[in-house]
Amino acid sequence: MELAEVQTLMEDLYGEADRARGIPATVAWLCEELGELAQATRKGTTEQQLHELGDVMAWLASLAN
Repeated sequence: MELAEVQTLMEDLYGEADRARGIPATVAWLCEELGELAQATRKGTTEQQLHELGDVMAWLASLAN
């Protein structure tokens, strides 16, 4: 999947909610997910790491929109 496709998917699924939430709250959620990714990297399984990486990528795509 290309990055533009990810952004389009995120816009279709969450665009309205993302705009209502606003950039500051979206950044806060992204930071929280980055912390969870860091923790999974230190102590988690590969499955947990991939899950958290997916969350980070989703919040980053939401922020980029």
